[in-house]
Amino acid sequence: MEITTANKINGALAVLREPQFYLTMLLILFLFLAGARAKRTAHSITTKVGRLGLVLHWASLLVAAVLLCAAGLILTQAKQVTDPTVVVSGLLAGGALLVWLVGKSLRYILTGPPNATTAPVRTAAPVRNTSLPPSGARRDTQGPWGPTREA
Repeated sequence: MEITTANKINGALAVLREPQFYLTMLLILFLFLAGARAKRTAHSITTKVGRLGLVLHWASLLVAAVLLCAAGLILTQAKQVTDPTVVVSGLLAGGALLVWLVGKSLRYILTGPPNATTAPVRTAAPVRNTSLPPSGARRDTQGPWGPTREA
């Protein structure tokens, strides 16, 4: 059997007809965006306690994601959706929410509010007038024997 250009194009386009492809691309996009946000957040936290709060938050996100996936897996793989299956899945999803909230609160407690600045605020230097006075203007000067007036 000969492989033609049309067969190659149909093979490449067959990938675009699969919903699995779009779900995978959505997951990859989500991971890239989450990684960029995590990097931006990690650079804004300078204290060791703040970094500990950030690591605890990330760990709680991981545990919550595993619990939520387990709840979804139990619901999708059940032959019959009965009350015990729904209760177990609901408890796992509730546990995921609780773990996420605990991690979020630990991050807030250890790092402070998201917009808090840790760097000291620098005040501006006093403004000094360095321009020359307009021509013909009178200027008071201090001479060696007291103030004098120039004409």
